[in-house]
Formats: sequence, structure tokens, C-alpha cells
Amino acid sequence: MVVTKHAKRRIKARAGINKRSSERLAEKAFMYGITHAELSGSLCRYIDGVYLKYRKANNIRIYNHQVFLFRGTVLITMFPLPTKYYSTIENIKSKRN
Repeated sequence: MVVTKHAKRRIKARAGINKRSSERLAEKAFMYGITHAELSGSLCRYIDGVYLKYRKANNIRIYNHQVFLFRGTVLITMFPLPTKYYSTIENIKSKRN
């Protein structure tokens, strides 16, 4: 798992996690994050828009109400998920378990 310098700065700024722990967070997001295939409705359309905006990311995961953009196994950036999708994410998590 590779985390870019940009991603480390974004994780520190947006999640308050130090740069050393950012690699562990990226691994957890990659392994346990919600994938595009599990999404539906407006959240799926939102993630489609994110993909079309950033075009370099080919693997988008949602973990801890954050959106992680990966290219292969390289974390490019991370940003928060809009709050209106929190209930949808909780429903997906409950269906997983």
C-alpha cells in the first residue's frame, strides 16, 4: 500500500490522523471500505460524479464517512462524504453484517 504525500496531508487535515498512521488507515479503507458495486441510488450517482471529476482514480472506497480515491493500491486523496449519505452508508453496513 502506497500513500502519496498529498494523501497524507489530506488525511492529517481532514481526519486529524498523523502521517504515520495514514498508511494503516489507507489499508483499512482498502480492505473494509464500501465499494462502488455495493452502492445504489443517489449515493452511486454521487460516486460516479466523483470518478468522472478525478478520472485518475480507478478504485473508490467509502470508509468511516470518508471517500478514499485509489489508483490500483496507491491512495491519491481522501475527502469527507456529504452528511446526507450517512444513513445510506449505515444501511449498507448493516446488510453486510
